[in-house]
Amino acid sequence: ETLNYGSHLPALMACAAICDGPVLEIGSGHFSTPCLHALCSALKLPLTTIETEDSWRSLFTGYETAGHRILKQTNELVRELSQQKWGLVLIDDFPDNRLGWLPLFFNLARYVLFHDCNFEPFDAPLRNWLAENPCNHRVYTKYGPYTMVISKERPIPELQP
Repeated sequence: ETLNYGSHLPALMACAAICDGPVLEIGSGHFSTPCLHALCSALKLPLTTIETEDSWRSLFTGYETAGHRILKQTNELVRELSQQKWGLVLIDDFPDNRLGWLPLFFNLARYVLFHDCNFEPFDAPLRNWLAENPCNHRVYTKYGPYTMVISKERPIPELQP
């Protein structure tokens, strides 16, 4: 089944619920940002949302609180954020950036979610990256586009029937 938008929510919510650490959302969205905001607020997890597009980011500034930062995404900021430990990192920004973020966060995040992993520009490169970086991973395929969940050390939650 294809939902087009929001297909990553089951995987995202499961991992956010068990990540036990701060959450980074790379690329804001009408599904992920409100849901992460609510869950992270309830679980008292710090949430940082970064977004490149000013007009898109402005749609979500109302969610900004002491526990939820919403920042302008730059390559420098992503590199800075990749130096700290994260419970969960969602990679769901512009397609030309996504593959570069995975190696930056792989070692310091308990879970990394890569949305749209079955799209042509990502599919083969992700498979090659996984072959070179043994880890726990699972693709959530119940709804498309698919979402890959990656963890260097933690087991991946059961995500679908």
